Amino acid sequence: MVLAALALVAGLIGIAPQMASAQVVPNFDHLKCYKIRPIKGEFKLNAPHISDKLTLTPLQVPPFQQEQGCMLVGKKPLPRAVCVPVDKQPNAASQAQDLRGDYLLYQLKCPPQPDVRSLHLDSQFVRGNFIVGRKTAVRWLLVPARKSVPVPPCQVDATGMCGGQCPDPATEKCQIRLNPATNTDECGCFPVVSTPCGFIPGTNQCGGGCPNPGEQCKTFTTATGLVTCDCVP
Repeated sequence: MVLAALALVAGLIGIAPQMASAQVVPNFDHLKCYKIRPIKGEFKLNAPHISDKLTLTPLQVPPFQQEQGCMLVGKKPLPRAVCVPVDKQPNAASQAQDLRGDYLLYQLKCPPQPDVRSLHLDSQFVRGNFIVGRKTAVRWLLVPARKSVPVPPCQVDATGMCGGQCPDPATEKCQIRLNPATNTDECGCFPVVSTPCGFIPGTNQCGGGCPNPGEQCKTFTTATGLVTCDCVP
């Protein structure tokens, strides 16, 4: 009887459906940071904002207080790290909301204030009372940032097309223009003309601006006899 009962139990275990493992719902309430350094010639500082005097108002007042006159550290302040939202497992119960954006970490200098003598903090890794040092001027600021696909500089690509980014897109456009000195077409950054050279509407006369100094918008007849407008010296 004992052997029969054991066989029955073993059979039931063998055919019983396995319990589905609990599904983990990701919670992107942590930030993971990486050291970064700029690539020479491929970045620029957003002046004049790098010299702005900042007023920082905490969400939690008290124990923190508003700070005025804070500034990024250095004549040419650069971010020290980029921080991206991550899910961490195993995770402790959290009341934080999901983070969706990326952040750049800057060192900040603020007018000294008295320390917060006792701040109770509780996390997965530590629990207890801490002193928040504010007598020193050093602070750290996480600034929201957004990733974008890098645009290559203005040039002729592998397919023979002229395109890319100009140093000042507001006043320049990457396009092919005739170089009068060499009488050849060149791909480059040329000034944006508000009204480009072309026929004046309702007339057969040419008008408009030309990108290069010394050029004039004139009637031009192509080798096939087509009459058009072009910028010529």
